[in-house]
Amino acid sequence: MQRITLRPLGPIKSVEIPVKGLIVFIGPQASGKSTICKAIFFFRSLRDDLVKYILDSVQDRSFDKPLGTYGKRIRAKFLEFWGPSSAFGEILAEYDYGNGAAIKITLDGPYVSPEFNGHFKSGFHRIVGKAKDFSGKFPGRDKAFLSSSDLLASGAQKRAFLRQLDQLAKELFNDTRDLFFVPAGRSLAATLCDQLQSIHPHRLDYLTRAFVDRIGNTRPQFMRGLQGLVDDRKALTQEQIPFDYLRLAEKAIRNILKADYVYEPEGEKLFYDDRHFTKLNYSSSGQQESLWILLLIFLLILERRQSFVVFEEPEAHLYPEAQQEMVHLISLLSNAASSELAVTTHSPYILSALNNLLYAHNLGTTKPDRIAEIVDNHLWVNPQRVGAYFVSDGVARDILDEETGLIHAEAIDSASDAINGTFDRLFQLDDAQWPMKTSGITNAPNATPILGES
Repeated sequence: MQRITLRPLGPIKSVEIPVKGLIVFIGPQASGKSTICKAIFFFRSLRDDLVKYILDSVQDRSFDKPLGTYGKRIRAKFLEFWGPSSAFGEILAEYDYGNGAAIKITLDGPYVSPEFNGHFKSGFHRIVGKAKDFSGKFPGRDKAFLSSSDLLASGAQKRAFLRQLDQLAKELFNDTRDLFFVPAGRSLAATLCDQLQSIHPHRLDYLTRAFVDRIGNTRPQFMRGLQGLVDDRKALTQEQIPFDYLRLAEKAIRNILKADYVYEPEGEKLFYDDRHFTKLNYSSSGQQESLWILLLIFLLILERRQSFVVFEEPEAHLYPEAQQEMVHLISLLSNAASSELAVTTHSPYILSALNNLLYAHNLGTTKPDRIAEIVDNHLWVNPQRVGAYFVSDGVARDILDEETGLIHAEAIDSASDAINGTFDRLFQLDDAQWPMKTSGITNAPNATPILGES
């Protein structure tokens, strides 16, 4: 299993955790939840940077000091993720890829310094050797003097090399999944995608730029909405389509958006029926913030695309019931193609909804039919694939009970306990001491909790 170690990095003082199939981080703002997720994403994304480096080297026919040159690319990317190294007093970030390979980032004086262990170096030099062999087979020749047979043969060999390079990189990094990062503050990216693409790259952070580019490239696929996307998939591929997952996903998306999204060249719209719509930039903050989480999940499920996705604050601007639907979508994505996900949240409702799915899995092993009547079995979450952590004061505390396979209740109720504690103290000084009710909402200390917080 892969592992991440941060000691320290930004607000994180000391964290060492396994990277499981679904990891959830809850805690106060600025506690380091996103730092952990960004670090995991950073190290996993270095696979794609290696492929790009090799292709550039083949193109330029230059393999001078390959490990050092690749290290410079890692250093530049690290600075794009976290800014100037002068902002850090100390850095230690290490990723164990679970197959013997590991990369460590430290500070060497004022400079970010990547370090590679022996296993990684061995695999890296093997890939470089293959690239050198391939490059040597194609000395510079003017295509004008090549026959069609020569061009076809050259193209076939290049495609074979690209497949081999992709396979070797996935083996070295022990990772076959496509990578996606969905940052917080998505409403701006959703409504101003075209404008943001024209902003100077250094005015947006690396992950926001990548997200904006992905939105711009993906929007045209939704010109006929979700159903049009499914119809196109049926027409263009013979691969199996996961209709059971898609039906559940479409239902959850509809429950959250309360509308159907359609991309049109003159503007993005949310249709409430066949005739009535709202342009996206005039829609609610909840619709804007959640839209591209919902569409990305649907697309990845449709394509059965094995992915690693980071979702920052998926609950933003959503009512608790919609937050539960969001957790259902996340579980569908996790189960449909064994995708791996990391989630940051401030919401105890997210943990409560996840706990229901963990509990359903546990009970479903002995009572599958009866449990499926309450929670669809496509939503069940296997606790063996889950990690849950409370991040505060620079550390991450494990809040998943190994024995029960559930998230500790006190982690879910901690915010409510603090608020209720204040109410209890006030209540003790109330001479009348009767439950206060306003608009049907009971504020008494023993009020029934909502959404499974009991």
